[in-house]
Amino acid sequence: MNILRNNISFLSIVIIIILISLTNSCKLFHPDDDEDKQTTQRIAFLRDRDPDNELYNDNDLWIMDMDGTNQHQLSLDLNIEEYVLSPDGEQICLKAIPTNFDYFDNYYTDLYIINIDGNSLQKLTASDVYYFLPIFTPDGQYLIFNEEKYFNEFADIFIMDINGNNKTNLTSTDSIQEFIYDINTDGTQLLIKSYKLREQTRQELYFIDLNGVDKKCITCDLDIVLYWHIKITPNGKRIIFTNGYNSMETINIDGNNHEIVIQQPLTFYIAKILISPDGKYILYQEPYNSNIYKIDPDGSNNVLLTTNTNGWLSDISDDSQYIVYVSSPYENENLPGQIYIMNQYGENKIRLTYNGGKSPKFQPIKKS
Repeated sequence: MNILRNNISFLSIVIIIILISLTNSCKLFHPDDDEDKQTTQRIAFLRDRDPDNELYNDNDLWIMDMDGTNQHQLSLDLNIEEYVLSPDGEQICLKAIPTNFDYFDNYYTDLYIINIDGNSLQKLTASDVYYFLPIFTPDGQYLIFNEEKYFNEFADIFIMDINGNNKTNLTSTDSIQEFIYDINTDGTQLLIKSYKLREQTRQELYFIDLNGVDKKCITCDLDIVLYWHIKITPNGKRIIFTNGYNSMETINIDGNNHEIVIQQPLTFYIAKILISPDGKYILYQEPYNSNIYKIDPDGSNNVLLTTNTNGWLSDISDDSQYIVYVSSPYENENLPGQIYIMNQYGENKIRLTYNGGKSPKFQPIKKS
């Protein structure tokens, strides 16, 4: 009888250990009920129809669950270069190349909008110019984008309704390049970079109203030449950017209180910056071995999250808990990259795709 009791007790302990292990392994996608942040976001991504063709972007839009399941295609034969999801996660704006394009003769793009379920694809633009850098206004009612009449020529900024109507030019210059980088939290002003075409000796950052009238320089008093990776912080109070290629810095939105977050050696090139939605940390990447780093906004706690990623940092979940990125095998760089997910500490790395994937982005959670 004692032996039977001991066996039952031992079996109970084993079952409890197994249940605890299963619970911990599922925590990446199913957090405890007492956590007040939602983590069940789907992930949109691009997949190349012809990975062997390096010249053309034969990309279709796909979507999947956070654990890599339920992958399905949303677009067909659009040759997508980039895309952006609406703030409510219900629509996607696509920048695509027409099927009859020629990179060396007649390179232009079109903007499309499509529902998150893949229905109601609508072409928004005419195929005669190069469109790029589309963003939604915070209310999801308008699209703002850059337009070049001739590729690598003068760039202007436009705004239009999400159905393609009421297209309006916000900037119109013959010798100035102006690129949109972000929009402030209340959706009233655009953050743009401006410089003289082919004279990139001095760049400046400006805020401009959505009517294109009120334009204010916020960096004219700073001794900075080149700005890259420009973003407004989630609280709307600061701007983060790289000064040149190796120094990450911030300023107030009025141009005051200039601070350095981290300054790397001149041989270190910061290739991308992401700010967590809660504003508590910053991710950045250097391209030579594609390592991903995490740092606090004040420059402390600089931590290496990945080694030898050979890929690209892509997005952070709405609750700031998870990171998606793309990784390719070093032993065969001709193989397509695959999408991975990890928590914000660089732990629990999970491969999500096995047939290629790039540019993954979390579908925003619709605000109630």
